[in-house]
Amino acid sequence: MIGQIDSQNDITVYLTSYEVMQLEDQTIEGVLIKTQKPKQQGTVLVSINDERSTERGFGIGVVDAGYGFDSVGKFELFVARVWYEKLRTQGGVGLRYGTDGSKVDLSDISKLDGSNKDSIERLEFYRDNKDILPKRMG
Repeated sequence: MIGQIDSQNDITVYLTSYEVMQLEDQTIEGVLIKTQKPKQQGTVLVSINDERSTERGFGIGVVDAGYGFDSVGKFELFVARVWYEKLRTQGGVGLRYGTDGSKVDLSDISKLDGSNKDSIERLEFYRDNKDILPKRMG
């Protein structure tokens, strides 16, 4: 699982089909990359949790720890079961969170088109080459 957070605090998380199925009874952990400063990377955790799905969200709860100007920290995403079912059957779900209208999107990689797959490849490059990225990228 890999994800990104942009300058508007919109979060996009990409999961494999296997990870989507694992969500049924497990918490999935991955890397979250700040798009404007890709050397800044943190952790994203996704789980199904109806009770916490309304924490700063409307079906996907968002809890961040350590997020700021110069760090990503850790984000926990709590997905309501009804939205998990949409992710599983339709390949993606997107909802608003917070008070500023930010959005969180979850997508099954196997159901994406070419342009989105390019985004995933770019994120994977940033993750795999974090230590050699230029200083200006973080």
